[in-house]
Amino acid sequence: MSTLDDWYAANQAYLTASLARVGAALDREDEQTDTSSAHAKAISEQMAWPPALETICLNFELSSFERDVLLLCAGVELDTKFAKKLPAAPTFGLALAGLADPHWSALAPGGPLRHWRLVELPPGGSLTESRLRIDERILHYLTGVQHMDERLASSLELFPDELATTTSHRTLAKRIVDTLRRNDEQQRLPIVEQLKLEPTGDCRRQLRVRQSRGCAMPFPASSSWHPETRDVGVTDPHSPSTSRVPHRRTSVESGTGSSVSPARRLRTS
Repeated sequence: MSTLDDWYAANQAYLTASLARVGAALDREDEQTDTSSAHAKAISEQMAWPPALETICLNFELSSFERDVLLLCAGVELDTKFAKKLPAAPTFGLALAGLADPHWSALAPGGPLRHWRLVELPPGGSLTESRLRIDERILHYLTGVQHMDERLASSLELFPDELATTTSHRTLAKRIVDTLRRNDEQQRLPIVEQLKLEPTGDCRRQLRVRQSRGCAMPFPASSSWHPETRDVGVTDPHSPSTSRVPHRRTSVESGTGSSVSPARRLRTS
């Protein structure tokens, strides 16, 4: 079995153990909660790259309670037995009453769960009693499944690998890659800003960077390129339904390197 296959299997086992821990916590089964927690920790320590859940928690700075709210919402989608054990549909009220270390700020619009739309609330409903749903992109990410976010799919396409690059593009790309690799050890990637409005040249440099990091290269489709905004795949950067998606992708979807989880390769999709 390849290392990547090992990671996928271990990520699934880690996710299963984490869901068991949340289920036991809701049932007030303290011993089972501790056992599942220890099991998940043991799996994580043996993995070559961090589990997808840990990557999400790190990049979005989730508290342990916010992490468990995310798992609560994921559990009802992934495991019918988990869903049947719940006394009700997943809500903030259920989470506040049954999960460890609850805090009201997790419900705030400015908190990471709602700000980055990791979970979704129906409009106009009760904050604590309305059913929570995990964002589909995030749900797939937790399982290690890679795909293009449907909200961006119509505006992105892949750059061909054989695209030619100039010496200056290769030099700049190498500087970017070296910077990313130095920061990989801390798993806190820097922001790289390109100031010159040159769509073709920018994409060529990005292609070199992503090829060096083992990534494919999505770029704005010609029909959606807006030099005034340069917001990849967003035709209306102020639209509440799409404007945070590209920015969320920069947090979730970091390119892969020797020390980065395969799940973080989702920057490519």
